[in-house]
Amino acid sequence: MRDNGSINGITKNGGYAENCILNAEAGVRIPSHVSAAEYAPILCAGVTVFNSMR
Repeated sequence: MRDNGSINGITKNGGYAENCILNAEAGVRIPSHVSAAEYAPILCAGVTVFNSMR
């Protein structure tokens, strides 16, 4: 959790929005040649693992 306790979709609206504004360190650029089926597991399980190691 960020120092200010702000998390999209939890402490503020917008977790399932089509577009939202994020802090730069919260975003990841996904190359156009990578399919949704390839990156979806990283966005789900990968973020959980990353946050637990952080």
